Amino acid sequence: MADITNDKLLIEIENRFDVVIACNLLEHVENIDNAIKNILGMVKNGGFLIVTVPQKLDIHLSPIDNGLRVTAAELVGMFIENAKCIKAESWVDEHYREPFISDPNFPKPEVSGVVLEKV
Repeated sequence: MADITNDKLLIEIENRFDVVIACNLLEHVENIDNAIKNILGMVKNGGFLIVTVPQKLDIHLSPIDNGLRVTAAELVGMFIENAKCIKAESWVDEHYREPFISDPNFPKPEVSGVVLEKV
């Protein structure tokens, strides 16, 4: 475990991983730019990054929710300077409801996801 926004995070793990998965993470950090820099920095050139974020979901302030809600295309745009898009899409998350949301009238959240190759 580590603080994904820490400026010194990459000292030990820069270019170390072939694949990094960051699912429903970016909406829970206070410094998105540092998080993106560090997530990309962990991946070897030619390696892959898989990222998902909510596209449509009410803000839930516990523990942190910075309000990041983007489409798949917008999510690609956050990484495109250092990565090329392999796949980007949005979908309704059928499995998110339980155990977090017990109200059957609550709309199922839409999620944006991308698969990127670091260049």
